[in-house]
Amino acid sequence: AKSGQTAGRGPHPESTRGRSGTARRPTPHAHGHMARGPAAARGLTAPDVPRAGGLAPRDPSQDRELSQLMAATAPPLIGEWLWTTREGAERDCVEELLLRRGRDPKLTARGFAPGLVVSSRAVRDASGRLDLTFARQGFAVEAVTRELDETALAAALASAAALLIRSDRYALQVFVPDTETSNRLSQRAERIEDQLALQLAAALPTAERVDASELRRSTVELVQVCLCSADTAALGVVPSDQALSIWVGGRARMKVGADRPSRSARKLEEALAWLGTGPSAGELCVDLGAAPGGWTWLLLNRRARVIAVDPARLDPRLLEQRRLRHIQGS
Repeated sequence: AKSGQTAGRGPHPESTRGRSGTARRPTPHAHGHMARGPAAARGLTAPDVPRAGGLAPRDPSQDRELSQLMAATAPPLIGEWLWTTREGAERDCVEELLLRRGRDPKLTARGFAPGLVVSSRAVRDASGRLDLTFARQGFAVEAVTRELDETALAAALASAAALLIRSDRYALQVFVPDTETSNRLSQRAERIEDQLALQLAAALPTAERVDASELRRSTVELVQVCLCSADTAALGVVPSDQALSIWVGGRARMKVGADRPSRSARKLEEALAWLGTGPSAGELCVDLGAAPGGWTWLLLNRRARVIAVDPARLDPRLLEQRRLRHIQGS
């Protein structure tokens, strides 16, 4: 499939909005609970922060305006983009979005809820991939469903998703924002996903749901549902090769041993998992700035040979490894 498209599917949802002569995709409406709205965000916009070898001193009015943007609590409208981020990084995410207004003056952004940010448009790199540092995951909102009953909520989501899935292969992810409060809804999200999967299988008997491992090998439609609160869920579909992350909600859950010298081992494990490849047994790796040895520890566990370079000392347990050579210098 070409960039921004998947087999059997038209242009990415963003390209069907606000362009003269382009038909707007019908908004799904299930059980009378689907929200509708214009694509452009309604809210304040903040001026760009001047840059001259870094961030220039900010005008106090910009901070006040940004505070107003972060105070917003309205759910996303159809056509807006919903981004997940780490709790506490919402302001950084909004500010990063607004800094892109130099290239897209119509871009607006605002807060929504802990762990969630809304923008009027997507931000992409030169290849068309979504590109935000402070966001973990993002999608164009194509349905917003409000139902407290789990069965009714799953049914409404299934009705919407069935209309949006255009190809014969798709992946489904249902998640909650990564916050202390929202994490308590994780089991509810799992139950909704189970019901949604069953209903989609019945509604689309010729379509195949693929598992997460397939997302690294081929492009499929990635159906995402964010359970924003107990009774509100937002749904969107993006090509998996253009998603910010293939992890559910953008949250990579790495399992590494408790004996690791540092938490950095998780970062490398996540990077290798994202790439789908990594050093194998017998291969030689050089770890520059190795101390205390988190990356070296992970590479050794993959049975690779490691040259660790750092003037500081490594974790003493690593020095017992025959496949390790420590150059204590720089």
